[in-house]
Amino acid sequence: MEDFKQLVRQHALTFAWAISLIAIAGSFYFSEVMGFIPCVLCWHQRVAVYLIAILLSVAAYKDNLRIAKVYVLPLAFLGSTISLYHYALQKKFLPEFLKSDTGCTIGVPCDGIYIQWLGFITIPFLALTAFMMIAITILTVMYFNKDRADAPESLEISNNLERNTKTEPSVPSFAILRRLYITCLGYMVLGLCSGLFYREYTKFHNYYGDTNLSVMHTHALTLGFLFFLIVICLEVTIRISRYKGFEAFFLYYNLGLIITILHLGWRGLLQIWGTTLNIAHVAGFGHFLLSIGLIMFFRCLWFAIKKT
Repeated sequence: MEDFKQLVRQHALTFAWAISLIAIAGSFYFSEVMGFIPCVLCWHQRVAVYLIAILLSVAAYKDNLRIAKVYVLPLAFLGSTISLYHYALQKKFLPEFLKSDTGCTIGVPCDGIYIQWLGFITIPFLALTAFMMIAITILTVMYFNKDRADAPESLEISNNLERNTKTEPSVPSFAILRRLYITCLGYMVLGLCSGLFYREYTKFHNYYGDTNLSVMHTHALTLGFLFFLIVICLEVTIRISRYKGFEAFFLYYNLGLIITILHLGWRGLLQIWGTTLNIAHVAGFGHFLLSIGLIMFFRCLWFAIKKT
């Protein structure tokens, strides 16, 4: 049994990563080879598995279970929920009031069935299987690691349970401040460049109507530059990064904001070009990640305030 546990500890993250790659390859096969057009819910699941594959590649390379536990596991559960909902929609298990909020009223219908192997295996069912296998793999290695007194992950969890904090340096970490500074600077540059692009691109096309390009720079400067200036001040004064959840906040907030800004840019270009494309679900996914990030931020802020 110990040999099996050791095998799981050594290769579980790589196995989970391989599952995500197989899921991505399968999605490309269905859309690019078989010619199946993905619906809105399909794209939600694709985005989730893309993020999972990226995160698991880092986790497997660094043999870092914490990345899988904090970041991948919530995404796997989110993807499983979407897949289960999609499968129930296909199999007519959902009541009418839930069907009206799927966002699939434009484009490919989400209740369409491209494949039905053995009478019940559809594409959402395959996605659900992949998400659940990834989640079960991570939960298994977490279970096998919980009784290891010498495991750094176990020690960190124990310390966080006792104090709900990481280590408490006497001064703010230079690495944290540098990362926040670079993030803040990056959003400032992005905001200035996107504002310049909006002005010059609309002028070049003689476009004077409404476009989402006009709010790209405001999002980058307000939600990015100014917000992280505040985070830097909080880090200097009350060391907010000490508290459990800060890394999750940093990842989810930045992912959500970047997805939102990119969506605004792409939608703005489509408006200038005079074309339409139903990509509102992308903004919804970005806002969802932003919400998770803000929840984690205010959680850290609350513990920091209580500590002062």
